[in-house]
Amino acid sequence: MGLVLAPLIIFWLTIALYSLNMGYALISDSTGYPNAVSVIAIALFSLLIYLRLGFARFKSRKKLLVFEIPIYFTTNKVSFFLVILAILAYKFGSDYLSHEYLKPIPFILTFTISFAAIIGTFYSETFIKKYKITQIH
Repeated sequence: MGLVLAPLIIFWLTIALYSLNMGYALISDSTGYPNAVSVIAIALFSLLIYLRLGFARFKSRKKLLVFEIPIYFTTNKVSFFLVILAILAYKFGSDYLSHEYLKPIPFILTFTISFAAIIGTFYSETFIKKYKITQIH
């Protein structure tokens, strides 16, 4: 299964680094300290909410496949679509995202989804042990 998860983890790590680059560019262009802090707080809050909702899906399950949670976080079609859309909006949508409140949206989306994929993959074992879920092969 490492042959499947390793390229996905590398992909999401690349997107995570790119989102940090987007965030740095956004914060360095920011007009003030409160704007930067609020964007970072919103990104972290949305990451926590996304992880909580993702793991809530598996709380009531008694049996899970070994890599079901990591596969869920790394191969979610909606997440792929939103990340690609956010990157395209960041690269080519400068005319549309010229408003101060719209500029952080691509950063928040890519940050949330990429770091949730990474954290969700590595936290899945702890989650399974915490809720005493049996793993089937």
